[in-house]
Amino acid sequence: MKKNICYIGYNEISCQYVKEQLMNYLIDYIEIKLLCTSIPYKISEYKDFDIYLSANKTVLRTVQEHIPKGKTIIVADRTINTENLDKLFGIEPGTKILVIGPYREAAEQTIDIIKSFGITYLNLMPFYPEISPSMPQIADMAITTGQSHSLIPSCVKEVVELGPKAIDLSTMVEIIYHLNGVTNKIVNSISHDYISDIFDLNKKQREFALLNKNLKRELEVVLDTVDQAIIAIDDSYKVAVINPVAEKMLGQRKKNTLGKLINDVLPEIDFLSCFKPGGGKLNEINKIENNFFLLTTNQIIEDDNVIGVVVTFQPVDKVKEMELKVRRELKKSGNISKHYFNEIIGNSEIINSTIKLSKKFSKTELTILLEGESGTGKELFAQAIHNYSSRKNGPFVALNFAALPENLVESELFGYEEGSFTGAKRGGKAGLFEEAHQGTIFLDEIGDAPLDVQKKLLRVLEEREVRRVGSSLVTSVDVRIIAATNQSLDSLVKKKEFRRDLFYRLCTLPIYIPPLHRRKGDVFLLISYFAENLYQRKLLLSSGLEEYFMNYSWPGNIRELQNLVKYLCNVVELGEKAALYHLPKHMCVSSYDQSHSIESQENSDFNSENSLNIVMMELSRKGILDPIIKILLEFRKTNTINRSLGWGGLMERLQENGHTYPAYQIKKWLKILKEIGYLETGKTKQGSKITTQGDQFLTYSEKSNKISAPSPVQ
Repeated sequence: MKKNICYIGYNEISCQYVKEQLMNYLIDYIEIKLLCTSIPYKISEYKDFDIYLSANKTVLRTVQEHIPKGKTIIVADRTINTENLDKLFGIEPGTKILVIGPYREAAEQTIDIIKSFGITYLNLMPFYPEISPSMPQIADMAITTGQSHSLIPSCVKEVVELGPKAIDLSTMVEIIYHLNGVTNKIVNSISHDYISDIFDLNKKQREFALLNKNLKRELEVVLDTVDQAIIAIDDSYKVAVINPVAEKMLGQRKKNTLGKLINDVLPEIDFLSCFKPGGGKLNEINKIENNFFLLTTNQIIEDDNVIGVVVTFQPVDKVKEMELKVRRELKKSGNISKHYFNEIIGNSEIINSTIKLSKKFSKTELTILLEGESGTGKELFAQAIHNYSSRKNGPFVALNFAALPENLVESELFGYEEGSFTGAKRGGKAGLFEEAHQGTIFLDEIGDAPLDVQKKLLRVLEEREVRRVGSSLVTSVDVRIIAATNQSLDSLVKKKEFRRDLFYRLCTLPIYIPPLHRRKGDVFLLISYFAENLYQRKLLLSSGLEEYFMNYSWPGNIRELQNLVKYLCNVVELGEKAALYHLPKHMCVSSYDQSHSIESQENSDFNSENSLNIVMMELSRKGILDPIIKILLEFRKTNTINRSLGWGGLMERLQENGHTYPAYQIKKWLKILKEIGYLETGKTKQGSKITTQGDQFLTYSEKSNKISAPSPVQ
């Protein structure tokens, strides 16, 4: 998960420069918002960040009282781009120069940075608003760092612009310490760039740098803060820098290593080839003495010439530890199974036998195929199986083939290398099989997998190896595969839409998840469970609605039932019983005209007359059957002359026939008729018409002797 950083600085240009620097390296790990104290701002907008990074202590003091307690606060060490220091090399020693800043600490910080690079021979004087009125204008040269040009006094004839100050390496290391899962490659890149700057400065002013102990000390501090082993080699193939981690790792003593030819220090590795164009090494495994190391070399290039090489390496054992840590972080970020068998609600014999079989299969390492209609809870079973298995502490990674564009399936499953296709992330990306290492991968809607991907899936099942898109290397993976489908894979095989060999490999341990219409006894258990867990209430049902549910086919299975409970809990008042007229329109209109699966047809002898009878019984129990029928009759009469009937017309017709009902009651009854699909409303003020279902209800009422046949309007 990305960390939110608030960078607090004085000048907008400087703030933007720091933001670009951080995002250049850490774009995948942080989000940054800038707070420029020289620009009006609302402090309330800056109160919820993981890290507060301040340009210096003075800036921090202006906002510190508004930062919530317990937050991470970092005061940045700053540095200057070494390319711009060239502008100072030719200045006469002892020259008086004003160093401009918006306040004292900023100006003094710039002076300290310049001196840390060994430029101690200039007379640098801080210059800021509080001092400018009283300070005699004694210098004709000034230094600025991307800001405060308006503060430059009129006596200054020459301005040296060093550019905005950047974040120093020590601060970068401190920021990375508070982030999650920053890769070695990013750390390598950061340390390489900083060391490259130092090499560049060394070459341009070699004699000056060698004589300056402060610069040497700064370099040692920088290298000591990095937890990777680092060796720098100059263009004469000699060791120029070695940090303590490298000394300890290689058993070398710095005093015996610096200045030696690198091939004498590490004869096992061909470093001379690293100075050739394109001769860098990336994550190459090398044996040094009796240990294996992962080695990366980065060339330092100037004017198309390799002037040095920075080597970083670490033991393979440590890489494995970091891999496990990354996998744990992936687990924290979402690759985790959250459900268990005790969350599968039901007492029916068929669901209990399914759970029993699933638990038995959980203890094996064989591939499981979950078959069942949509909404039956296949992923719930998959997660429960994972949590009941020996892999419960590993990741649970899920992919739905139906939800992913076909052109992305392969790269998501198997990963890709950098540059393998347009839009590929820098550094490449691990696939879901690699993320699921030592855990379980759940392949949902496997019947929708493209045929070319099916072929590669078969290889993974057989070899337990994956090859990233754009790579020739294979990576071993230790995963347990659970697949799921709501289609008949056997039928797809016959249509040549699914590979027969893959079908047989997936179908090692098949489990059929029963649809809800085959476990009717669990319906009311599930209703109670969803109502109590989602809304902390009991959902009361009328007897008519209970009968309706027992005869309903539940084509959407448990997902449909869960959504229905959500709907009813929002429309039925507390203490009131849910009745048939509370149901959403689609259930009343077409509940028995839906196309059913073979299983539902085998178990359904319920027909539309039963549905109409339940509606009639429920309206009768509410005492509103008679007025409902009278209202529908008026709409039927109007329909015979192809007209709709508005609110005013309905009131007049009812009164003409001696039916005087309160207006609010009629409105309520019209709402019920529209909800159950017996009336449809036209656009704007066109009135309403009786639907086919409403007309069928009147016809059924006639058969039931509730009304006599109406006479058409002439």
